[in-house]
Amino acid sequence: MLLQLRPTPGPLASALSFLTRRSGRAGVADLCAHSGRAEEREETFRRVSDLARAHGLHIAPSVALGAVFSVRDGRRSAVSQAARSALFQERVDMLLLDRGARPVLAIDHCPPDATGRGAPGRNRVKSRLFDRAGLPIVTLQGLAKWDRDRGRIELRLADAETAERQER
Repeated sequence: MLLQLRPTPGPLASALSFLTRRSGRAGVADLCAHSGRAEEREETFRRVSDLARAHGLHIAPSVALGAVFSVRDGRRSAVSQAARSALFQERVDMLLLDRGARPVLAIDHCPPDATGRGAPGRNRVKSRLFDRAGLPIVTLQGLAKWDRDRGRIELRLADAETAERQER
């Protein structure tokens, strides 16, 4: 059976509507604290936020892949249900959205010393998912390589802006 992975139709906001709001205001540190090196992740988030703002984009932290993609196989088989469940368990660290809340670029933060078992395999799977759906993803290498990472983000954003102009 072939499962087709497609970007979720419509704005991401509607795909995320099932989420509940936290009481109180979450800070950037709270959003980045799901893994080690919260300070580095917080600074990276700030830098990416500045880039997003400069391009007129919004940033959504820690987004489940199930909010970005949908599995369509025409049936409600156990395999497709497992695929849907897996999509909601995996996340990208940041998702840049256009004014219509459509995904433009996914960003994962993976410092060079990330040694979690299975981390390289998960990153490859994420890259393939995004590639097959035609949505770019960039894996950041940490603040020590920010200039290079920023250049890669800028390049992907320029590609997205060019593609959007051509569609008009």
